[in-house]
Amino acid sequence: MSNVLAPIGEADAVLTIRIDTHDPVELQDFTASLQAFEAQFRREYERAHPNRDETETKLVIKTVRSGSIIVDLIAVLAPIISDMERLTTIIDYVDMIREKIGPWLVPGGRNPDASTKELQSFHRVVAAVAKDTSGSLDLKARYLRRDGSGEEVRSEFAIRTQEARVVQSNIEAEQVERKTLEQTDYRQVIMTLHQASLDEAKAGKAAGEKGVIESISEKPLKLVYASDLAAQRIKAEIRNDDNPLRKAFVVDVNVEKVRGKPHAYRITHVHSIDPLD
Repeated sequence: MSNVLAPIGEADAVLTIRIDTHDPVELQDFTASLQAFEAQFRREYERAHPNRDETETKLVIKTVRSGSIIVDLIAVLAPIISDMERLTTIIDYVDMIREKIGPWLVPGGRNPDASTKELQSFHRVVAAVAKDTSGSLDLKARYLRRDGSGEEVRSEFAIRTQEARVVQSNIEAEQVERKTLEQTDYRQVIMTLHQASLDEAKAGKAAGEKGVIESISEKPLKLVYASDLAAQRIKAEIRNDDNPLRKAFVVDVNVEKVRGKPHAYRITHVHSIDPLD
């Protein structure tokens, strides 16, 4: 195979999923796995491109090949998206899968950065392989020449049955732990925004912001608004100020902790907003 790549316009970015199993795969597990891959793809793309209206973003099946279960998927994005960005999107997606699953590969591993939906999604992703006696799941981001002259694998990830079972076990334990989160209340602490978003906010849900409260943790944590009033005050500041990251927010917060470490700030009340010196 030549190491010289064809021009981007003469090649396709393809996500290849290969499932090898010793026993027959249940259709429910197979379809749930593919649906989980697509749902995670949509979430990651929307997270990376929050200002784009990508209601049609999805993965579609390009080919289904013989030999185990081999499915080639391509990304359907907006028509204006370049071939280079399509390739980068597929590569980033496989990289993300590898990085997200990585912490769960060791016994007792946890991934506090994974959302509740991601816990559910990755549990389904490895389901078919985890149930098998000796199976494997392989993902590859491939740069595939349209003239059939070759390909280049840009990113890949593989997991075997025993590893998949460890992943599922860790995810299940983490789901239980999150239902019994340790919580601590703080009153009138100073918070600065580390990340701002123009997305609409709803009480009880994260809306794209991350904040830093140095008296609690130096790490930026996602913000969840306990009330619509708290959400409206902070969102109004973001929309009306050219630099909301240069503001000090005096807030009451409920700190959610996972395994003793702060995981998220639930904003219960906003006392005042002042410019930083």
